[in-house]
Amino acid sequence: MAPCIVLEDELRTFKNAFTVNLRDDIVFVVKRLRRGNIARSLFEEGMKAIGSIEHENVNRVYLGWETRIQIAVGATKGLVHIHTQRNVKLLHGSIKASNIFLNPQRYGCLADINIFATSEISSYQEPAALTTKELSQKSNAYSFVILLTKLLSGKSPLHFSAWNALRIAGDEWTALVFDKGLLKDPVVKQGMRDMLAVALSCLDKKAEERPNMSHVDKEWEFMHTKLAA
Repeated sequence: MAPCIVLEDELRTFKNAFTVNLRDDIVFVVKRLRRGNIARSLFEEGMKAIGSIEHENVNRVYLGWETRIQIAVGATKGLVHIHTQRNVKLLHGSIKASNIFLNPQRYGCLADINIFATSEISSYQEPAALTTKELSQKSNAYSFVILLTKLLSGKSPLHFSAWNALRIAGDEWTALVFDKGLLKDPVVKQGMRDMLAVALSCLDKKAEERPNMSHVDKEWEFMHTKLAA
């Protein structure tokens, strides 16, 4: 049955809000921003205010190296599972940090598995997606590696240009990028270098030259076993 829609302008400030009344007595509220610019400073102030909120359910726990490896191991296995389904070629359409949850053992678990790429192009997606807006399983490998930059640095994802600089500059530059809290342990420092080496292999501009996630999974398993030894 086609819905009976009634639109009503509710607000006359920065946006319009419309109520959508369906015949089944279900009401939706849709907000649409008006054309125009909101001052960047106003936006930044709002984000700072939100970021300063403290709540008992928001726990900023520092993640040790073993936990970071486990996040990589778990999330990789999730991608391998998606990529190796029989008779169908699937991919994850929205790989980003907020879509990885931790299980009780602190292994990464993939969430929000969109089999189609979302219309939003994020900093996790390969440069080619900016023009083609098409993703593949090798695109997933690229996005996953950008996610790894958060595990290595504890900061926002690095862009492709930064990774290229890192590829060229080597150890001196990586010391500035890696999470300083982890560099004190020489074993962990070597593990971070190993993770970086795997990550860089997945950043080839030619998608066909990138390793598949099954190969990456074996690398993480080796690193995890070596750490536990």
